[in-house]
Amino acid sequence: MTEREEKVWLKLINTTHKITKLMTPLIIKSMTPPTINWVS
Repeated sequence: MTEREEKVWLKLINTTHKITKLMTPLIIKSMTPPTINWVS
């Protein structure tokens, strides 16, 4: 693997990690049943 390929991979992994961090709270929110909000 060349140095350039390595940089591309690191950038890709970093971006994926950032997206995952952003998406996780949204996924958790969408997974929790909305009925709880109606009851309270």
